[in-house]
Amino acid sequence: MGNSNWEIGKIDETTENIKDMNELTGKLFFHKDGDTKAELQKKAEDMVAKTLKWLDSQLRENGTHGFLVGKNLSVADITSYNALSCLIENGFASSVEGYPVLKAHTDRISNIPAIKRWVNSRPKTPF
Repeated sequence: MGNSNWEIGKIDETTENIKDMNELTGKLFFHKDGDTKAELQKKAEDMVAKTLKWLDSQLRENGTHGFLVGKNLSVADITSYNALSCLIENGFASSVEGYPVLKAHTDRISNIPAIKRWVNSRPKTPF
């Protein structure tokens, strides 16, 4: 959760931004009405683009550490990894491909041994 009050705040900011994106893309996944689904799709695409751009800037601003906040793995990195993995698996892969630094971060987090073991052994679900 961070090593200072500033890092704790940045981690919270990051996870809340991701939560906002996840809530909208989750609604799209379960939405059935064809007329309003197109409108929801557009809103979700806009939110995904905005959030990915913001995450990419956070990763770049943090420098060469390879984490979203600070010098260590945090909840922000794991939350980002989970969200981007879900986006890739659920129809937003092309959105993620536009951010190679963010995609590399996701790949890096996915290769942490404990995370890799869990992902390979957990039940398969869309989220």
